[in-house]
Amino acid sequence: MLSAPTPVVHLARLGLLGHPSWGPWVRHLIVHTTDRTMPASLELVAGNRLLASLPTAACERIAALLTLRHVGRGENISAPWEPLTEMMFPTSSVISVVAETAEGDSVEVGTIGREGMVGSTLLLDGGLSPLRMMCQIEGDALTGTPEDLMEADVDGLLRSLVLRYANTLLVQASITAACNRLHPLEQRAARWLLTISDRLDQPKFDLTHEFFAVLLGAQRPSVTIAARELQQDGLITYHRGRVEITHRAGLRAAACGCYATITEHYVRSMGLPLG
Repeated sequence: MLSAPTPVVHLARLGLLGHPSWGPWVRHLIVHTTDRTMPASLELVAGNRLLASLPTAACERIAALLTLRHVGRGENISAPWEPLTEMMFPTSSVISVVAETAEGDSVEVGTIGREGMVGSTLLLDGGLSPLRMMCQIEGDALTGTPEDLMEADVDGLLRSLVLRYANTLLVQASITAACNRLHPLEQRAARWLLTISDRLDQPKFDLTHEFFAVLLGAQRPSVTIAARELQQDGLITYHRGRVEITHRAGLRAAACGCYATITEHYVRSMGLPLG
């Protein structure tokens, strides 16, 4: 008989694995209180919303094949035209999908956190991509080979989740492209900050001005002005590369409608909460 989820699983599902204060304590509990009859990584799997939505039996099979790794800020997950070999399920890290031009400019077109995964193309045609995937918020992720994971996915539930998520990522990229072209920088900045908060399940995170500018496809002075305006409106604090959303409702009001559209599409397509 399968064991019932332990209290540590519920802590992980609350997103506390990535919390700056609670995260180390939860990890300590995972190491020292995990039910030895269950795969050691099952507790960590609960930190990814896609994996946590699987039935316990499927989750146990998948968990046994995953490896926990730390992803550093700025680390390349895959370079343009470089094949992916693993699927990655963030638990406390955030990955950017970045489009680069021949002139050397770049802009983020997709954001992946604990609500999703990297490597959905491995279930499609496995083709190469001109996009770069890099870590924007350092943290942890679970990785595994598509061959192993699909072999363990005997009921096809993981495949279905991954393919549905691929659709949400496509929609996110399409709407983001329109947003970057049509909406003022302050609205885009508000949308992006809300997006990161949703994918971390917390209002505080590290962010440099340089990286913020790359993600928004803007010059650093313009991003500095937009961040200052959001601070002056009492919506965020931003000091020494540390952002805190202090008035979420106000930040939502300041963001363009693209944030609500992307969020609603994810919730409808995945049947999972976001934000």
